Amino acid sequence: DGFTETKQTCLKLAKGDDMISQYYLARIYHFGRHHESSKRDHKRAAQWYLKSANNGYHKAQYSLAILYAIGKGVKKDTKEKLKWLTLAANQGNKQAPYQIGITYYFGKDTQRDDRLAARWMEIGSSLGDKKALQTMGEIYFFGNGVKKNKVKAHQYWIKSASKGSYSSMLNVAINYYHGRGTQKDYRESRKQLVRIVTLLTRKKRSNALSKLQTQILGKSEYYIGQRYIPSNISTYD
Repeated sequence: DGFTETKQTCLKLAKGDDMISQYYLARIYHFGRHHESSKRDHKRAAQWYLKSANNGYHKAQYSLAILYAIGKGVKKDTKEKLKWLTLAANQGNKQAPYQIGITYYFGKDTQRDDRLAARWMEIGSSLGDKKALQTMGEIYFFGNGVKKNKVKAHQYWIKSASKGSYSSMLNVAINYYHGRGTQKDYRESRKQLVRIVTLLTRKKRSNALSKLQTQILGKSEYYIGQRYIPSNISTYD
């Protein structure tokens, strides 16, 4: 069938040291046929990601780092994760800076470093990563690794919200309501809340809501009907 033919073609080209084919062969082993968990082989996936990564392909470097982060196909290893993420980031991979930044931001299996986290999140933000933009908003709001600046926090959340971050949309709504980092604007606050409810209600109909999105939807629906909105900020998408 088509899947088998694709796999055989990738295998043939991968053995010829083609880094793109090595990467896609790794994905076949990583995710299985039609994403069937019973067909996955993380060990082989890691082996082919490594070959592609050593040949310099940034997507393979990123994917290999994620396997090291979760310990599938390889032994969980934060140093290896950061090594491959840094190589991917240095080649312009848009997702890698956020992953490096969040590792230092929360101190995930490494020492927490707010300044280093802020530096990498800034790089991710410059590449347009919505999660990095959302996190930079929180970094400036709390002053973690940078001087506290609610105006900048609001600006980052505006950018993240425009890319579909529901947490950022809720933060923007709360900012407008309380005048946090911007002028008070009750109409704009309500507009943001209605936008959240509209978008997440559509996802809810197709049973596609995550636990956090369900919480954000509930908060937004509640706030729309209230005369007062709490000033606490929301969490991550």
